[in-house]
Amino acid sequence: MTTLREAAQQALEALEEIADEVFSPYDNKLGDAILALRAALAQQEEPQTLNDAMQQPRSMAQAYENGYNAGVAHEREACAQVCEARFVGDLTREDMEARRCAAAIRARGVQS
Repeated sequence: MTTLREAAQQALEALEEIADEVFSPYDNKLGDAILALRAALAQQEEPQTLNDAMQQPRSMAQAYENGYNAGVAHEREACAQVCEARFVGDLTREDMEARRCAAAIRARGVQS
């Protein structure tokens, strides 16, 4: 079975052959058809390399990873704020531990 792309490629080749034999440079409807087919086939070109073929899945994976990282950062900040909520301002041992805990949680986000 012939695909639409293969059929368009065959039509382009046939039109180019006819145009070369019969007409001067593409200055008529035949020329317009040839240019339109070339443009359409160029837009629908299949990936030439494995890297090209994998580009869309890679960008999708990157988007998921970015979303995951944003969620982790948000959760990390929420945990740090819970620790800071224990801080009442009188510099007791508990206050200092709460501040260190919040700082440690935030530092884990900077490391990763």
